[in-house]
Amino acid sequence: MIALIMAGGSGKRFWPVSREKYPKQFINIIGEKSLINNTYKRISSIFKKENIYVVTLESQKYLVKEHLPEIPEENIICEPYARNTSACIALSISIFKDRHDKNEELFIFPADHHIEYYNEFYKMIKKSKKILNKKRVVIYGIKPTYPATGYGYIESGEQYDDDMFHVKRFKEKPDKCTAEKFLRDGYYFWNSGIFAWNLQTIEDLYLTFMPNMLEQITNSRLSPDAFPEVYQRLPSIPIDVGILEKADNIVVMPVDLGWNDLGGWKSLFNLVDKDENGIFASEKMVAIDSRNCYFKTQKPIAALGVENVFLIETDDCILIVNDKRTEDIKKLLEILKEKEMNYLL
Repeated sequence: MIALIMAGGSGKRFWPVSREKYPKQFINIIGEKSLINNTYKRISSIFKKENIYVVTLESQKYLVKEHLPEIPEENIICEPYARNTSACIALSISIFKDRHDKNEELFIFPADHHIEYYNEFYKMIKKSKKILNKKRVVIYGIKPTYPATGYGYIESGEQYDDDMFHVKRFKEKPDKCTAEKFLRDGYYFWNSGIFAWNLQTIEDLYLTFMPNMLEQITNSRLSPDAFPEVYQRLPSIPIDVGILEKADNIVVMPVDLGWNDLGGWKSLFNLVDKDENGIFASEKMVAIDSRNCYFKTQKPIAALGVENVFLIETDDCILIVNDKRTEDIKKLLEILKEKEMNYLL
């Protein structure tokens, strides 16, 4: 079995803690270790260490080595540019073909997800192994607990076996009314972004749906002069869109992992312990007539009549945002860039 940790994201929705030069997967967002360290710890007890790889940006390679000194340097796969998941997985496959048997199982894990139930996670890996050599792709679907509008959904079809269903179709992030319907219907699952297949299966899918991408990477990878330019020209497409939504050999395994994609401050707020008024404070706090707030500060805080506000302080700036607008933090970063305040990015 091979494990690939995707660790090339920018983590803009966790600004100002997450920055371009030190993005969220390398930060202690929850707990005492960084998110990538937690991911590695979770999978290292079930995958051989020599079979654990990380794909990241060339500019972040030093961070991977800093946080995961156990990873051999040859197992750190570097992208010269960020070109989304279809490109980084294709690059990884081109390398695995030279090192592993074509029937080796490959599991894809984002570096920045939180999983609470490790035993269920290990059961998930073991259960899915039984079909990966049957030319199937397994996507792990999270059983919805509320009508989330920030996740993509998977509509399940006919039952494949005791643990899995055929995938009928993928659904983009819905509005609240549609999400409520999905929850009532009971056969929709959140798309966890965790996938599994064997090397031959995913190579065949690339050759069917994105042949140019795999061919260009394979032909240019060993040429240090040509490769960066070729890679930069690749289309920036998620693998869900480029391949999985078009294939007919996809199954979904519903799982309950205590999963959270930690997509931004609102996701983290849903995880942390709060007081009787729904307030989290990282330092000492007094509050009157305040509720539903997240305060990550470097100093004690006093709040009066404050509701639905997130306040995040770093050494060089403070973010204040309404809890319903956390998805729009990227817009602030665009304005900072326009104002040439790049030192804050």
